[in-house]
Amino acid sequence: NFVQSEQFASGVDLPVAQMAVPLDNKAKYRIFLNLDKNGKLIGNLDNLQLDTPGKLQAYLHTTKEDLERKARANGESSMEAVVVIRADKVCRYGEVWNVVEQCQNAGFMRWQLRVMTGGG
Repeated sequence: NFVQSEQFASGVDLPVAQMAVPLDNKAKYRIFLNLDKNGKLIGNLDNLQLDTPGKLQAYLHTTKEDLERKARANGESSMEAVVVIRADKVCRYGEVWNVVEQCQNAGFMRWQLRVMTGGG
């Protein structure tokens, strides 16, 4: 299930953070998005190439509707989801923020940035 397990992309070299906060494990559903060093979404989710803002928006809306339907079928009062963004360490902040805004526009209000932890 693409929202239950992390999807790694070989083209993403995560930044290192000295003091990283662990990922929120309370959310039942997770959606993983990978951005390469140029800020382009990479990977093939559900056989869709998310290479344009419109494709990402459509994917996020469909995913949210599917998760809400699944949550209702499971008798859950709300759909607890978080979008985990795996952005390359040289990806521009603006590119990451564009993805965050698209997630928010699709109704995903919780998101996290994935980093590698460093010693120190």
